[in-house]
Amino acid sequence: MNTTRDLDEATRRARQEAIGLFVELKPATNSKQDDTMQENQVTPTNKTTRAAQVLEHLSKPPTFKEVAIYEAKKAAVWAPVLASTLLGVFWVNKRYILKAVTRV
Repeated sequence: MNTTRDLDEATRRARQEAIGLFVELKPATNSKQDDTMQENQVTPTNKTTRAAQVLEHLSKPPTFKEVAIYEAKKAAVWAPVLASTLLGVFWVNKRYILKAVTRV
């Protein structure tokens, strides 16, 4: 008697069906769909690249909101720096400032 490895595929399939083994090929339909799975609905030809998006954004003039946010961020950095510098100048020169104020 030949082993299963020695048989060709048609004979092997006939033997499997004779003893009750059936292989059914079905697409897996029991996969769970939830919010964590992202479906690719946009074809790659329609999607613009990140570089193209950045180039398009930089080619437009900035909006008022973008300029306001940029200036607020600059002010948030420079206001404490300038305030502490001014306070340091007053602290170092407090003797001269007090003399000037009391003379008048």
